[in-house]
Amino acid sequence: MRWLHWFRKNGYRLTLRELYAAPTLAAWNQLMLSRSPENAEEETPPDESSWPNMTESTPFPLTPVQHAYLTGRMPGQTLGGVGCHLYQEFEGHCLTGVAAGAGITTLLQRHPMLHIAFRPTGSRSGYRNLTGTASPFNDLRHNDAESRQAYLDALRQRLSHRLLRVEIGETFDFQLTLLPDNRHRLHVNIDLLIMDASSFTLFFDELNALLAGESLPAIDTRYDFRSYLLHQQKINQPLRDDARAYWLAKASTLPPRARLAAGLRTRHAT
Repeated sequence: MRWLHWFRKNGYRLTLRELYAAPTLAAWNQLMLSRSPENAEEETPPDESSWPNMTESTPFPLTPVQHAYLTGRMPGQTLGGVGCHLYQEFEGHCLTGVAAGAGITTLLQRHPMLHIAFRPTGSRSGYRNLTGTASPFNDLRHNDAESRQAYLDALRQRLSHRLLRVEIGETFDFQLTLLPDNRHRLHVNIDLLIMDASSFTLFFDELNALLAGESLPAIDTRYDFRSYLLHQQKINQPLRDDARAYWLAKASTLPPRARLAAGLRTRHAT
């Protein structure tokens, strides 16, 4: 994805399928030579401060993937009522709830996407309290081995199937379990409404740096996810218009719609 972004930023309208089909630098070089770079300036806004961002607390449209995730959360949907989320556990030594909470608070203040709420009609920022984020913890240091394992198993079962309340800005959750011998287990629950695979890497890299006492580099807060969506919409609008005109011209030649089965019984869905 980083390579795809680099190509597009420099004016080469390549697709991910093309990069996967020939995954070598030599093949990519041939792709570049076969394409005339478009105006690369279109991929980079001339003035990032001119794009609206999430700090304005104004609702903004969701991506198609986010709409799909929200639809799947609805209890009335067949096989629905579940959240698409990451649940992961990390074990280590000497982490405290204060340190974990401080690191998460710093990331909240750094990334506005971490504190927005989701509505069926759009997203809005400013719902999570930024003044301080405590990391809930469970103290199992003095439990016997059997009761400790039973508690951890039950906690994993509950958290791994948890449906976060994204409508009020509860898009992720961290819980810390203290174990004997100064060990700990960090339970992480993140809804995919706010992160993709690349975002997970960035988030955990930054959290790890903060917990190690390192400082994070400054970032430009004028251009965020909302800015990106609006910017991409402007760039891609001519392509959408061309595609719409193309398919409207072919509408009369397309086959009729499929005849779908009626009266599907949800208990037969798998």
